[in-house]
Amino acid sequence: MLNKVISVCAIKDLEAWAVAAPQILRFIRARHYEVIVPDDQVELFSKRTPSAIKVVAESFYLGGFSLAWCKSQMPEWAHSRAGWYLQQIIKISALGAGRPGQTALIWDADTVPLRPLHFFNDSGCLQYYRGRDKPEFWAPYFETLQSLAGLDRCAPHSFISQSFPVRVEWVQAFQVYIEQRHRVPWPQAIMATLDHTKGGCCFSEYETLGNFFYKNWPDAMVFSRRTHFREGTRLIGRAVDVHNPEWTRLPEWIDYIAFEEYQTGRYRGLNLGCGNDVKEKTFRGNYFINSDLDFSPWSDFEFDITKPWPFPDGYFEHLMAMNVLEHVDDLIGVLREADRCLEVGGVMQFEVPYVGSHNHGTDVTHKRGFTFESFQFLMKEDEEKRKNYLFRDPSERPFDYELMHFFGEVITAGQLQREVLPEIPQRLSYGPWIDHMRSTAIPGTFGMVMRKVS
Repeated sequence: MLNKVISVCAIKDLEAWAVAAPQILRFIRARHYEVIVPDDQVELFSKRTPSAIKVVAESFYLGGFSLAWCKSQMPEWAHSRAGWYLQQIIKISALGAGRPGQTALIWDADTVPLRPLHFFNDSGCLQYYRGRDKPEFWAPYFETLQSLAGLDRCAPHSFISQSFPVRVEWVQAFQVYIEQRHRVPWPQAIMATLDHTKGGCCFSEYETLGNFFYKNWPDAMVFSRRTHFREGTRLIGRAVDVHNPEWTRLPEWIDYIAFEEYQTGRYRGLNLGCGNDVKEKTFRGNYFINSDLDFSPWSDFEFDITKPWPFPDGYFEHLMAMNVLEHVDDLIGVLREADRCLEVGGVMQFEVPYVGSHNHGTDVTHKRGFTFESFQFLMKEDEEKRKNYLFRDPSERPFDYELMHFFGEVITAGQLQREVLPEIPQRLSYGPWIDHMRSTAIPGTFGMVMRKVS
């Protein structure tokens, strides 16, 4: 069991904290809980915080350092970032304020745990969640790490994951090491090594401590395979709405979700099986969630698309599945979930391998190939032209889509080309396409962009 859970909070995150605090008590086992807040906000937080969590004034841990002091160590044009650095100094100070042998956890105050969390593995190693580096690490953090501690990044993953367990003696060793290296108090050493010209913030307590620990005690640390989600504001909106019935499946796939105050816009697109093919904006200019089955630096969210999806009915306006559908057993089940989660008027876009093509046969995990007619069961219109081979009774057809355009790969004169057509090529009626097939090769991949009619 953890000895202490520590959160650092200010009034901008009070609403998220009011949701997170009861969940912290419910899902994170510890002997002591505290939230550290600005001195003039102690009374306010005491009214919104469960009594089992102690509200502590930040001056208790600052030892004479302050926001004004942080600003005095920075150029005036960078003063807006002073609070960012101060809260990290508070966290490091609070983590080190214990006895050797104790364990503590930093928990971001805007983050809501959704299920029981475990920060030790069966061997007693501290267990860390993997941060998402998208896919590049933020270089200024590690330039500061080099200047401050003489270390390069050595851990295989980012530590920025809204939670951070420590052994108290590790933090104390870091503080002593920095003071011996720089001959000044460790907070002063941190502020003195920051290069504010790099833009943004150039110090992360998670990355700095995490890599220092990994350099010195790698056998006592492991990374969890469980995942989390940082963009709750874009996905759900307000933290309080995480308890709404439409989000009850979230804990099946993520352990916790953060509601960061700076985020704007909403997620309205879902890119399934993204791999490293990240999509940013939907056809209406909203954000995509890039999802995959397993954790990767490029994905935002991991879940198994063959199981019930953790999203509300009609949530998305744009779904993409590029070279994904050929990998699933229950294709109709996946498309039913896609249809459930897509709003009327929304767009479904997919790409698959043509049956018998090189693309179809190369990957042994492919369950099937497709022909141009394979997806006619998604469309109800134009019955004379497109007979619905799967749902013959019109009253029982679950899908109602119209084709926006068709696209496919062909090889012409040895060159791979992608063609975009307003209609699906008809067998024995699309002369040029048939000529391509006869004279060169079977098409490689093809796809469709469809609009949901009802």
